[in-house]
Amino acid sequence: MQIPPAFKNKGIEFCLLGIGSKKPGEEGERKWYTEESKEVQEHLKKGGNIGHRCNKIICIDADIKKGAGPAFKNFCLEKMPETLTVITPTG
Repeated sequence: MQIPPAFKNKGIEFCLLGIGSKKPGEEGERKWYTEESKEVQEHLKKGGNIGHRCNKIICIDADIKKGAGPAFKNFCLEKMPETLTVITPTG
């Protein structure tokens, strides 16, 4: 796992998630780190996953395989500007 290039040097904050998981990897209140932080870099080296705070970017999570199909995809392609797109495995 690496921080996507489009997210680098943008001041985006990250939280630590479990390895192969979307669940927080830390106990208690979620902590936020910068990409340069020792915590994030060590976590990524161990194969950990990260989440990002969406306060400076807009994120759309469309589960195409679960019903957000062709109509949504066409809307995005026709109405939204070209942007970073990340395709992840279903899970």
